[in-house]
Amino acid sequence: MIIINAGSSSIKFKLFDKATVADFSYGQITGIGTEKVKMVVKKSEDGSVVKEEILDNKLSRDDILVHLITTLTTIYSDIKIASAGHRIVHGADKYIEPTVVNAEVITFLKSIEHLSPIHLPHNIRPMEVLQAKFPDIKQVACFDTAFHVASNPHHTRLYAIPRELSEKDKIVRYGFHGISYQYIAQNLKENYPELYKGKVVICHLGAGASLCALKEGKSFTTTMGFTPLEGLVMGSRTGDIDAGILLHLLNNKGYSVKELTDMLYYKSGVLGLSGISSDFYVLETSNEPAAKEALEVYNYNLVKSIGSMIAVMGGVDAMVFTAGVGENSRGARKYVAESFAYLGVELDEALNGKAEVITKSSSKVKMLVLPTNEELMIAESVAKLI
Repeated sequence: MIIINAGSSSIKFKLFDKATVADFSYGQITGIGTEKVKMVVKKSEDGSVVKEEILDNKLSRDDILVHLITTLTTIYSDIKIASAGHRIVHGADKYIEPTVVNAEVITFLKSIEHLSPIHLPHNIRPMEVLQAKFPDIKQVACFDTAFHVASNPHHTRLYAIPRELSEKDKIVRYGFHGISYQYIAQNLKENYPELYKGKVVICHLGAGASLCALKEGKSFTTTMGFTPLEGLVMGSRTGDIDAGILLHLLNNKGYSVKELTDMLYYKSGVLGLSGISSDFYVLETSNEPAAKEALEVYNYNLVKSIGSMIAVMGGVDAMVFTAGVGENSRGARKYVAESFAYLGVELDEALNGKAEVITKSSSKVKMLVLPTNEELMIAESVAKLI
C-alpha cells in the first residue's frame, strides 16, 4: 500500500507491506509549481537513495502523481500497489473516522473546500487521479480533524460569535494534527497505560504546531480551531492574534485578502519575528538578537498555552513532545520544564535528548519525547478497512 500526504508544493509518500504493516520505502516530490521539481525515493531500512530524478517542470500535478506511481511499480516490480491511504486535513463534522473513498466522499470534501482552501484541494486531487488512472487501487481517507471532533465537548468547540454562524455556516473549532495525536495516544496506551488513563498535554511542535489536552485517551480540547492558524506561534504562521489587527490591516493599511492570507500563513511566526528563518535549528544556533527574541516569544506562548490545557483538564500527569521541534529541541523542552517546576516537574538534563522519559523518577509530572508516525497510523487504518 502507498500512503500519500499531498501539499501545495510537495507530495510525501511511504510504501508499506499490507500483511505486516511495515514500511519499506519512502520519499517525496518537492518543488511542485516551481522551476525545479525533484523526486527522491529511499529505502526505509537505511535511508539509502533508490532513485533521484529531476522532473519536467511543465508536468501537471496529475501527471506528476501518475509518474510517481508508475516509477514505484517499476522500481519494485515484484509488488502491486493495491491500496492507498491519504492524509486529509479536514473532514468537518461528518467524518470522524477513516473512510473508504468513493464519489460521495470526494463530492462532500469538495463542498467544504472553503474550510481549508490552502490544503483541501491538494488533498482531494490525488484521490481523483488514482480513481481515474488506477481504478484498481482501493483508497482510504484519514482526517486530521477526526480525533478532536469525535470527542471534544460541544462547548469547547464554540466561538463567541452569533449562533447562526456556528450552526448554519459551521464556524466552529475543529482542531488538526489529529492523526499524530491518535498515534501518540495509541503509543501511550501500549507503553504507558497509567498515563493514557490520566491527563496528558501532547505538544505537536513542527513548522505547524498545536497542543492537545488528552483525557483518558481522548481529545478534550486543542489549540488549533476553525483553521490551522489558531493557537501557538509557529514556523511562519501567526498563531493567536487580535482580530482587530486584521481589521486594521484591511481597513487602514490597504491589505487585500490575498496579502493578508500570505502574511498570516507564510510571513509570520518565528520567521516574521526573526526576519531570518522559520527553521528552529537555525534560530537556536544564531547569535542574532532577533533570533533569540523570536524563540523567547515562541517559548512564552507555548508555556502559556500548555498552562491553559492543564487548567481546563484540572491537572496534568504528563507532557509529551513530538514532531520535528518537539522531538529535537532540547532548549524548548528545558524551557517548558523550568516554567512548570512549580507543579513538580523535574527535568533530568542527562536524559533530555537521549531518552523517552526525560524527567527524574521523583518528578510529579512526567515529560516524554515520543516520535510521531502519521503514515503508520494511516497504514493501519487502510489495512483494517481494506
